[in-house]
Amino acid sequence: MLALRWSLAALCLFVFAVLALANAYALGANLCRKHISAVPFVGGIAGMLGFLAIPIASFNHWWWLPPLADYGSLPVIIVFFVSRVRQSMKW
Repeated sequence: MLALRWSLAALCLFVFAVLALANAYALGANLCRKHISAVPFVGGIAGMLGFLAIPIASFNHWWWLPPLADYGSLPVIIVFFVSRVRQSMKW
């Protein structure tokens, strides 16, 4: 059972790392006026599940970190709402 948890954690954290890097690349490309779509939420959720699957209790307390670190998760929601508020104030 322990090996299964480590395998699941490794898979989820690998998916998180790949998608977080892809989302960071998409952010950089969009700042340079190239349009590349980010993969929303999947990387942050995979990282969160990876942290929860690790059989070390101290890692389980940091489950909230991957959605914050991945641009395609919580930061994109914050940017969306801030831009909507700014647009509504301009009208």
